[in-house]
Amino acid sequence: MVAGRGRPGSKYATAEGARRLRAELDELWLSERPAVTRAVAEAAAMGDRSENAEYIYGKRRLREIDRRVRYLRQRLDGLKVVEGPPADRSRAWFGAWVTIIQGCIFVVGVLLFREGVVGVLSKWVKKPL
Repeated sequence: MVAGRGRPGSKYATAEGARRLRAELDELWLSERPAVTRAVAEAAAMGDRSENAEYIYGKRRLREIDRRVRYLRQRLDGLKVVEGPPADRSRAWFGAWVTIIQGCIFVVGVLLFREGVVGVLSKWVKKPL
């Protein structure tokens, strides 16, 4: 990790979000990377690497995969999976569904609407009327 930079992304995730991150990591590390590595080795065996497009682009793809794997591992390290609501029910929390009775809210992120209920998928600030 580069000095002065924190962990990437939020330290919270839903169970589904964590599952998707782990699935992507497994797909890249266990399936895609070995296949690309084999292809690069075959391309390297052909000889002149400076003009070998399969080798050049294969090495580039390996760097992209390694960068994404590094990001996913950092993201999953210390990730807190939010299973249910916290004890304090007077505030909205990560993954919460809230009912707006009076006033309005300013949302930073994505909103989901379901029969008068708003799902806040990011931080929000309540602004009174």
